[in-house]
Amino acid sequence: MLHPSYHSKWILPPTGCHKLNFDGCCILQPKAIGSNGVIRDSNSNTDFFSFDGHGDATEAELMGVLHGLNTAWNHSLKQLICVLDNEPITRIL
Repeated sequence: MLHPSYHSKWILPPTGCHKLNFDGCCILQPKAIGSNGVIRDSNSNTDFFSFDGHGDATEAELMGVLHGLNTAWNHSLKQLICVLDNEPITRIL
């Protein structure tokens, strides 16, 4: 069966800003979670981060936010655009 392919273009943040993109995932047994992300500047320079642990899908997404913000803070990045694709997490924040 063929599935449609959806492509989205990543847009650079404005000069002086950084953009945080991340995604979390959960495997139901044994409830292993993970989150990976990237922070990019307007020149497309990157910094990667990741997290592994145990919990549910919401916790995986929240850990992605937490680790992304910690990474930005540790690099003294003050102007940060966070890109979220999870509506419940957006409401929590």
